[in-house]
Amino acid sequence: MKVLACGDIHLTNYSMFNKPTDITGIGSRLEYILKAIEYFFEYGKNHQIETYVINGDFFDKRQSDNPSVLAYIQDRFIEMYRYITPDGSDLLINTGNHDELSRVPYPNSISNFTKYSDTNHHLIEVFDAVGAWSQDKDKNDDLLMFIPYTEKVKEQKEEIKKILANYDKLSKHITVFAHLGVDGAVQGRWNHRLSDAYNLDDLGWNDN
Repeated sequence: MKVLACGDIHLTNYSMFNKPTDITGIGSRLEYILKAIEYFFEYGKNHQIETYVINGDFFDKRQSDNPSVLAYIQDRFIEMYRYITPDGSDLLINTGNHDELSRVPYPNSISNFTKYSDTNHHLIEVFDAVGAWSQDKDKNDDLLMFIPYTEKVKEQKEEIKKILANYDKLSKHITVFAHLGVDGAVQGRWNHRLSDAYNLDDLGWNDN
């Protein structure tokens, strides 16, 4: 299975270093990022890739962006995915902290993307909990595991263990897509350290 992945797109209508465009209320920086996504899908099409991953933080300002801007972003993105990628493609979106309403994966600003899914041509699946995905489990296909951002880390680590226990004999390979805190790392202006962050053992790096 070939997978094309990106993450931390942080789509928003930025004000800094921004110029107006011909579209009312939409700035040049947002248009540049959307153009980069178009290149992303074009690259996949040109290389016969049918599985696409966005590994968290699709949006940037989940609670303060203008609804018209959010609708514009969503419409453009769905249109590019549907009309550029090959029929039968799969789009898998992990939930990042900038997509969430609070510090847990649901509710979030991307869950409604699944409503645009067409299982016969273009599947869209959003992971707002630890989950596993493969193109065809019955044929012993490779497995993708998705780990969204949450501060309920202990509970999520238990879910990861369950996934690994159920699938380690089934899949040829397990590829992990995670949007999370790394053990020992700090973030932010005040060097905030996430409690119970993840290390490689938590993600099952030597399980398969």
